[in-house]
Amino acid sequence: MTSLVDIRMLFENQGGVFLSSPSVIAQKIANIKAFVFDWDGVFNDGRKGGINASDFSEIDSMGVNMLRFSSWLTQNKTLPICAILTGADNKIANEFGVREKFQKVYFKVLDKNKALDHLLADHGFKAHEVAFFFDDILDMGVAQRCGLNVFISSPGKVMLTEFVKNGRADYITRMSGGEHGVREACELLIALGNNYEEVIERRFKFDQSYQSYLKERQGGSTGFYTLSSQGLITEHHVE
Repeated sequence: MTSLVDIRMLFENQGGVFLSSPSVIAQKIANIKAFVFDWDGVFNDGRKGGINASDFSEIDSMGVNMLRFSSWLTQNKTLPICAILTGADNKIANEFGVREKFQKVYFKVLDKNKALDHLLADHGFKAHEVAFFFDDILDMGVAQRCGLNVFISSPGKVMLTEFVKNGRADYITRMSGGEHGVREACELLIALGNNYEEVIERRFKFDQSYQSYLKERQGGSTGFYTLSSQGLITEHHVE
């Protein structure tokens, strides 16, 4: 079992920045019931292409799945809520949400606080029970409310990174959104959740515990939400 000191050293040696101590982050993880992700700049480098495409990596996908499994193991086999929260309308984000059985995808919501309010009300959570993975200015309003925040770095955001260091996040990744920053963040949170070895071994052995988790995960469905003409968050059918 890796100590908190060793975990800190491992990630700092790679260039990660702890704004909260590993012990504080570990305490926060124990209370987390939902993992919420921005999309552009988090799962990718934020570039746009045909049909506004912005892709994702299977390496990040595995990290998120293992983080959910880690939470399931420590939270009395209760599946955590997972959501994408984006101001854009992105087909790939929608497909990822469906494939990974995220419970919610919020899209074209420029005031992201409205999406967070809806998520909290819908599931009866408090903001301090949410972990948020973000990368830019539009995310700051949500980040200042959530209990655990990870800033996905980008070399170009020199001043913004300094701004974030002023108590705006718990950890800043070494890797950017296009370089598996999400995987780095997930590995850290699993390690600080104190069950990294268990999670990995149960997954590669595909043991009964992982099969039970996967069956529950796959039994869920994804809801899509956006703003109505009245400015309210409403469920929306996505093809």
